[in-house]
Amino acid sequence: DIFVEGSPERWRSAGPCPPSASAMAFGARARSPWLLLLAAVVGVVAALPSGVSIQGKVYTAADIENKRIEIESGPFIVVCKKDAKTQILQAMKDRFDWTPQKGFSQSAIMPMFVGEMSERHLLYLLSVPEVEVIESDGVVHAAVRDQGASDS
Repeated sequence: DIFVEGSPERWRSAGPCPPSASAMAFGARARSPWLLLLAAVVGVVAALPSGVSIQGKVYTAADIENKRIEIESGPFIVVCKKDAKTQILQAMKDRFDWTPQKGFSQSAIMPMFVGEMSERHLLYLLSVPEVEVIESDGVVHAAVRDQGASDS
């Protein structure tokens, strides 16, 4: 049986459905906010330079290391290369005793995780070649230091 739009009385079992109907039925059931988010993030991957994206602005490791930017701890989404998530999470556990708030499944289908991170976590992740995207997952504040100010 397949579901046809409308009330449950419109269920039918007239044999296999045409591919377009089955594709529509699958597509409607497969949508979830995380899958849509993944699609959006993956679509942006090619355009983003290596850095941390906060509210659409990308800050590099050099920005953080040179104190041009100060990023508050907050929730971040990390997207990594296929089959690299397990090793990255183990390294984060070993190095920082850190675990994600949401690791998704261990499969390569969703090579991403979400968690509360500080600048030291972000700097480490920016040094890992298997990390593709780091993006804020909610309100995260970044204080940009005035480039004209004197350090003395």
